Amino acid sequence: MDGAQTTLGKLKGDKPLYLKFWASWCKACMQEMPKLQEHYLKYGDTVQFLSINLGIDDDMKTVNATLKQFGVSVPTTMDTGALARAVNFVGTPYHVVFDKDFNWVHKGHA
Repeated sequence: MDGAQTTLGKLKGDKPLYLKFWASWCKACMQEMPKLQEHYLKYGDTVQFLSINLGIDDDMKTVNATLKQFGVSVPTTMDTGALARAVNFVGTPYHVVFDKDFNWVHKGHA
């Protein structure tokens, strides 16, 4: 949210990676936000988390307001659509998990 750009490859590290795609207008996404923060606090030492706003009908002001509303401190970015295409995004909420070796091990709505 600081304007810096990144790529999926730059996120590869020594921990599994969890990506959560969401939008402020997605009711199911908003229902999941407290659980996202809870899991980040509980597992953030062993799993790398990234919250990804789709960037569709949301702007930085809306995204920041949503994060504040739910007390979310998970690192967050806005997608240009490229990442969503790369992970075969099919709709919100969408969850993607890579293991520590960067193998894609899960994608879906749950």
